[in-house]
Amino acid sequence: MINLDPLVSFLRGDTTVTNDKNINLLAWVIDFKLVEKNKRSWKWILLNPKIRKATLLIITIVIIFYGGYLLSIKHTNQCMYWTGNQYQPIPCNTRINNTEIVALDTFKVAHLKRITRPDTLTINSVNKVWRAKINGKPEFYTSGGRHPLDNNKMLWPMTEYFLDKHVLKK
Repeated sequence: MINLDPLVSFLRGDTTVTNDKNINLLAWVIDFKLVEKNKRSWKWILLNPKIRKATLLIITIVIIFYGGYLLSIKHTNQCMYWTGNQYQPIPCNTRINNTEIVALDTFKVAHLKRITRPDTLTINSVNKVWRAKINGKPEFYTSGGRHPLDNNKMLWPMTEYFLDKHVLKK
């Protein structure tokens, strides 16, 4: 007759140590493929179908929540406004007095800046700096496109003529 008391005691948690024969018998009963004696190894976790399903479920839930968190952070600043010298990203529900809020353009946020010191412009700036004339005064920018405050006006590449007339002749 087989004595199953040590196995029952191990399953109840009365003891944490048991003979290898009991572990092998338990593995055979639950149709489990035992790879190592160490129950805490990754192979044991991955080969046990019940633990593998639970582990995959937990990993999937963590990935879904982390992805949702990242998306919520990414979508908080979906608009931008012109500060006077550059575009600044802000949440779309934010209101700033007398300031137009537009959809976020990451290229403009990164590259479109106003050049506040035209005296630093040289002949090397030709076709690298963008310009506009607003109310008869020249303005200079680091990138092209539409004027930040007046969408009807374009920013044009600065020419040598414009540099001579508006920057160097002053």
